[in-house]
Amino acid sequence: KRTIDSLTEQELDRCVALMRHQRRAQVAKMGNLQVRRRTILGEWMAKTSISEHTGIPIEQIVLNRDAHGKPYVVGPNLHFNVSHSGDLVVCALHDRPIGIDVEQIREINMRLADRLCTPADAAWLAEDFSPRRLLSLWTAKEAYFKWRGTGITNFKSINVQDILTHCEQYEEDGYIISIVI
Repeated sequence: KRTIDSLTEQELDRCVALMRHQRRAQVAKMGNLQVRRRTILGEWMAKTSISEHTGIPIEQIVLNRDAHGKPYVVGPNLHFNVSHSGDLVVCALHDRPIGIDVEQIREINMRLADRLCTPADAAWLAEDFSPRRLLSLWTAKEAYFKWRGTGITNFKSINVQDILTHCEQYEEDGYIISIVI
């Protein structure tokens, strides 16, 4: 995990230079500077982690996306996933499919639960109805869909209780991080 403020100008320039032309154009179109920096940092973290793990020079690491938008590394049999929220970017690397999601703990509109929750989720959430618990549910479900590689489809298609048995959750520095392997 890293904050966007930790991305040096040298790292930023190097990562952008190493991006495939299509990805560089996509990032350049992002209107918000903070979103661009988070996206670039996530790619930089993925490439440096893969390079460190495999010994492949970072210049030879190629990242791509499948038809559903799930990122993958071309070549080595490694899986990675990236997420960001607020000033934090997280990256997970594994030899099996992996999904990660992070959300900054903040006040949120609790009506979001209507969009995310199955009836079983609503009962689970009611045990301790709080923004933290809703963010825990949200990050678990996003990490799950990213792990599956189907894209974030219908949050109500699975109960959070079914995910939590495969999900590690952490609360650090005002963020909730969920990882599904």
